Amino acid sequence: MKYHIEDYVIAIPSYKRVDILRDKTLRYLQMCKIDPKKIFIFVADKNEKYEYIQNLPKYYNKIVVGERGIRNIRWIIRNYFGEGEYLISIDDDIDYLINKGVKKGVPLLNLNSFIISSFQTAIDNQCRMWGIGSHSNPFFLRDGYTIGLRYIISTFYGLKNTHDKNTYIEIGEKEGASRSILFYLADGRVMKINSVCMKTSFFGNAGGLQDVSGKNRINTKIKEAGEWLIKKYPQFVYFKKNSKRYDLALRMLKPVASKNHKWW
Repeated sequence: MKYHIEDYVIAIPSYKRVDILRDKTLRYLQMCKIDPKKIFIFVADKNEKYEYIQNLPKYYNKIVVGERGIRNIRWIIRNYFGEGEYLISIDDDIDYLINKGVKKGVPLLNLNSFIISSFQTAIDNQCRMWGIGSHSNPFFLRDGYTIGLRYIISTFYGLKNTHDKNTYIEIGEKEGASRSILFYLADGRVMKINSVCMKTSFFGNAGGLQDVSGKNRINTKIKEAGEWLIKKYPQFVYFKKNSKRYDLALRMLKPVASKNHKWW
């Protein structure tokens, strides 16, 4: 089946965050007048689906029952949508996106146009995956985009979907680094848009990753995931110096020839 960029879909994984999803990500999508038929919410079980149905405005297409755990739900999302479908993944706690050059607190409202143009730019540059700035400070934004091995944060990213399991994340924690590396290995490049970032509360909301992992174990699990990635991909990834949360950095590698050009 041939998919068109303007028919992109939005997947929102959520766990025990019905109020946060309603007041943050769904509210932002409504502000941007995104067609609710594009929006799919993925939850852990049938009980949670019932809770979400009871407490969310009907501003979505469907609530899909998946499994508990971020790695599991990411795999389910990839399998749920078609090969070649244009997929946006958004976490449930996004306040809004921010564009370069705007005043503090002013959200990016032309989200539909931004998504379509970003997908088109990515395809023109032979990238299946693209993302935005991994911070929430517009001061650090700059014009343009970069291509090669770049860190694509898992909170908001675009993907021309593929069922190639070699591109599915290997771990839950540090999933953004895992996905970025795997798509770089598959395609020789990913695209990071330098002019847009987001306002959100990293690790600050109840539920989600904190609830799945247990608050007292988060840093340990993040460190272990980082060490695993460094051991497997020492040529690509390393811990940032003096990082209290064991943040990873990817080496700024230029695009390389891809082994698989068939998709474009």
